[in-house]
Amino acid sequence: MTTPFFERPGSRWFNIPAHRPFAEDLARGLYEALAPLGPEALADAVVLTPTRRGARALADAFVKAAGGKAVLPPQMRPLGDLEAGEPPFEPGDLALDLPAAIDPLRRRFELTALVSELGVRDRGFAVVLITDGVMQRYNRQYRGFDKPTDVLSFPGDQRYLGDILISLETAYNQARNSKTLTFETNVRRLILHGLLHLMGYDHETDDGQMRSIERRLRRRFQC
Repeated sequence: MTTPFFERPGSRWFNIPAHRPFAEDLARGLYEALAPLGPEALADAVVLTPTRRGARALADAFVKAAGGKAVLPPQMRPLGDLEAGEPPFEPGDLALDLPAAIDPLRRRFELTALVSELGVRDRGFAVVLITDGVMQRYNRQYRGFDKPTDVLSFPGDQRYLGDILISLETAYNQARNSKTLTFETNVRRLILHGLLHLMGYDHETDDGQMRSIERRLRRRFQC
């Protein structure tokens, strides 16, 4: 009888043969070991990858391992620098001296529900929380506006939807000046807004289609 993968604490070493699809085998092994313990077990795991590209490949592999079901994948943290052609943000851009807007586990459940509602469960995306200063740099470089904004979306490819950049400072100030929004609901609203842009919607050119979908989903997800 095989000993369950994580039955006892301690270090373990496992090899994946060179001829095997590494990301798919790793994702399937972890999924089969942890998924029976409940969604929190898989979501609480941490996987270190050499690069961001490796993290994305592993995220896609977890979707495949789940057989099309909604899945809360482990936290995947790249160790290396960005590769050529990677999205326009840097590893050091993620730090901000603000509390987390949404509990991490709750945020992962809500993102899973959102992508299921939008029909994009088989396509990965990233939400990157940055500062006003970093956001201003990207807004100037990619849109020509020398000021921070609340959210920017950078589309990916057929398998990977892209990246959503959110300035937590702007999100916090918007909530502080609003009579209806809290910091938490505003971050959820910005994630939804950015995700719709990654799906190809554009409120500046589509005669209200994106705004209509966004209003419906804001009611659905209370943001």
